This record gives sequence, structure tokens and C-alpha cells, in this order.
Amino acid sequence: DGEGTTYVSFSYTENKDAFDTQYILENSADLVTWTPLDLRQATVNRVDRGSFTEVTVYIPASSSQGFFRVRVE
Repeated sequence: DGEGTTYVSFSYTENKDAFDTQYILENSADLVTWTPLDLRQATVNRVDRGSFTEVTVYIPASSSQGFFRVRVE
């Protein structure tokens, strides 16, 4: 970012025609227990792509390992 901070980023798409749909970002240390991601430290970039929205999330990296997923409800 120009200030020495390293980020983990991932992207997903949201279908604009899917009503009452929630996209829940989660993280896990072991792929078994998942918790909602705290987005207060993240930067979220949204780009209109016509019938869907491309979402890219940038999360400050920590020294610990982990996994991310997007759960759709």
C-alpha cells in the first residue's frame, strides 16, 4: 500500500438478480470452525459488471495462517 502494509485479497461476484441473498465473509484457522470476518480493518472495492457486481476485499495480513470463504445465504 506504499506504507509497508501487506494485504490478503480475494474476489467474488454478486448476482444482481438474486434477491434476499446475503454474502457472508468468514475466516478459519483450521477449515472446521468458521467465524464472520471483521471488515472494519478491510477495504472493499465494488465494480459494476452489468448483471453482477465484482467485489474485491483487501484484508491486512497478519503473521498467522488462515483461510477465507464467502458463504451465500
